[in-house]
Amino acid sequence: MGTSMAPPGGISIGQRIAAYEDVRGLSHRQLADRAHVSYSLLTKVVSGHKPATPEFVAAVARALGVEPGDLQPPSYSDGMADDPLVPLMGPIRTTLDLYDLPPQEVVRPRALPALRAAVRQVNALAQAAKYKPMVAMLPGLLVELHTAAHEFTGEQQRQAWGLLAEAYRCGHSVGIAIGLNDLSATALARMDDAVGDLHW
Repeated sequence: MGTSMAPPGGISIGQRIAAYEDVRGLSHRQLADRAHVSYSLLTKVVSGHKPATPEFVAAVARALGVEPGDLQPPSYSDGMADDPLVPLMGPIRTTLDLYDLPPQEVVRPRALPALRAAVRQVNALAQAAKYKPMVAMLPGLLVELHTAAHEFTGEQQRQAWGLLAEAYRCGHSVGIAIGLNDLSATALARMDDAVGDLHW
């Protein structure tokens, strides 16, 4: 019987591989071919029915163009694993990890006023410590803002980078609030990256 290979509340290696596959537009079979690993093994790792060896992770990371560490789930202390928000953080982790990749072609961002209103709403939820609805909204908004920041032009693009930085700060806030220091640090780094792009 298969068991999940994710830490409590974490996002597994398999889920991370699947997320990168989506961004790269690869099927399991295409990735298996590129990585020179068994298609059967790949599907079992992605579904959580088989653990990933270091050699497997290294091969798949090379095929995806990422570092092996990008596919490894973070470790959690027992106390953090008990927080009910921790299981909801996986999608946020994935969007933070995909910062350097091109935007997904299927994502069509809303107009700037709507994006600004959404960021304002997420900020208000964070300030009120209403983290559960905020965490539900944040991953999709980050993906949308990431696309807008790359596809908009001129002043609209500059404003999109600014909104993306604000949204990353919300990820930093919730990471601090529930003790996920690695996620908080990643979100803070992404915020700095977005601010840097804002001033290009």
